[in-house]
Amino acid sequence: MDNTKNKVLKWAKSKNITLKENQVDALTSAVYNFGPKFLEWSVAKKIAKNPNDEKIYEAWARFSDHQAHKYPGLVKRRKKEADRYFNRA
Repeated sequence: MDNTKNKVLKWAKSKNITLKENQVDALTSAVYNFGPKFLEWSVAKKIAKNPNDEKIYEAWARFSDHQAHKYPGLVKRRKKEADRYFNRA
């Protein structure tokens, strides 16, 4: 996990954004479970623009909807990560 967290911190620094600990934790979970590509996709792009934008929550929570029929647990995991990101968990 430390390696994954370091990737997240390096990504945030490269985007010149400051993240709270809960945001780093949520991103670390997503990158660990999804893979480093998570930092290149829509949710991460929204975070890079404004890490506190409330629109991130819905985008993140719905990130796996297209796979819900195959992996219902994935949708639940992404929602929990979104909750953690916004300190709602």
